Amino acid sequence: MGSHLPCWTIQTTELRLGKADENILKSALSALGFTNIHLNDEYARRFGAKMTADRFSDRVSFVLKADGNAQVTAASSSPGILEKVTGEVARAYTEENVNVSAAENGWSVEWSTTEDGNRVATVNRGGY
Repeated sequence: MGSHLPCWTIQTTELRLGKADENILKSALSALGFTNIHLNDEYARRFGAKMTADRFSDRVSFVLKADGNAQVTAASSSPGILEKVTGEVARAYTEENVNVSAAENGWSVEWSTTEDGNRVATVNRGGY
């Protein structure tokens, strides 16, 4: 009777962010619990990247490549983790973009989640 080790699978996918604002992306990743975030420094450049980040809780790494597209890699025994994290990153980046745009215009944003799990922004445009 030996011990059973989890069957780790390494999966990688591309996440197209277009011309991502790196500071907004950094803020979004930080809000999702990513740490060890390197933006335009020697560590990131070693990987041919603009940004690298890790989320150790579920063994996920994030790399923003020079072409603006991102690569998300998960080493996990949990099925579906890659899709889950990729969706989280895309959603957090979009939400942070809305928050920054609203703040630039002096507006406030309230986020809520519908019964089917969709995120909805309610923007208060002040005196408009």
